[in-house]
Amino acid sequence: MRIVEHTLSKLKKEHPELTKVFLCQDNAGCYHCAQMLASCAQMKAKTGIAVARVDFSDPQGGGGSCRRKAATIKAHVNRFINEGHDVLNAVDFKNAMLSHGGIRDVRVVVVDASTAEKDTQLQTKWEGISSLNNFLYSDNTVIVWRADNVGVGKHIESKHI
Repeated sequence: MRIVEHTLSKLKKEHPELTKVFLCQDNAGCYHCAQMLASCAQMKAKTGIAVARVDFSDPQGGGGSCRRKAATIKAHVNRFINEGHDVLNAVDFKNAMLSHGGIRDVRVVVVDASTAEKDTQLQTKWEGISSLNNFLYSDNTVIVWRADNVGVGKHIESKHI
């Protein structure tokens, strides 16, 4: 996905020593999909940073750290609105998040998804993707689990996703 690729490219420019990342995300459908998870296997070639693991929040777990950060962002945006500003689109939202010096450990970028090219190689289906929450990437294999490291996991060759 273009957003993950953009993020990793920016991180690589700021921290050239960075070689791998671990992604922890909520269960949003735009990220919990075959296209995004297949693209993670290819990120090292595109960005110089390998995605070592992707973990999604437990669907019934309330989002964990993702939810806590979202609450901080919402409060910051509400402060901006209470000061008389409007937040009607993505640029307004970015301006709200950057107001008052921004939010610690949060970076903001507006990406126009409507003009992003679709990666035709990654138009793939992955049966049962929504029931899997943990993905460990190695050179040629992805190991997947429904629950974090419960059991040995299912081994899938990267070429099959």
